Amino acid sequence: MKIDEEGKVLKIVIITDLHGNCEALRCLPETYDELWVLGDLVNYGPDPAAIVDFVKANSAVTVRGNHDHSIGYDVDPRCGAGFQKMAETTRQYTASVLNKSQKEFLRELPLHMELRRQDKRFYLCPCETIRSSIRIFSRGFRRLDSRSRERPSRCVACRAYARSVHTKDSGSCGGQSR
Repeated sequence: MKIDEEGKVLKIVIITDLHGNCEALRCLPETYDELWVLGDLVNYGPDPAAIVDFVKANSAVTVRGNHDHSIGYDVDPRCGAGFQKMAETTRQYTASVLNKSQKEFLRELPLHMELRRQDKRFYLCPCETIRSSIRIFSRGFRRLDSRSRERPSRCVACRAYARSVHTKDSGSCGGQSR
């Protein structure tokens, strides 16, 4: 995406499903212009407070995932049956280590976001499955079209599950500070 007459390209890094795992931040590139985080900062991993602080300090765009909603509002994350027991156990841990300000940050995150970068419009949301992604895109397009005849240039909905190593060390997250 070009952002000026000289042809400078805006480098946007999009991540999701950090789930309190600081090790995941080691995968971030060393340089970028903007960081977009599409939900699920917390639960499952050992460092939810450090992840929330990292995202607050470094993310240009953040939307709320079901685990963020769960911790922010102290409700069930509505996971699939295979994840329910683990989600509830780690939810108790996560709620115990986050302070009031961090929980408030999670509550205030939008569920979705529309934004523009130069001549491109984006519709951003976390999604549980590919099927729900399609439904959200469809609803998003209809909703966007009701306000404007212009459709987003890009829809970004991520839910990435990858193997990662959970470790606990200093309590602060590595990665590049932006």
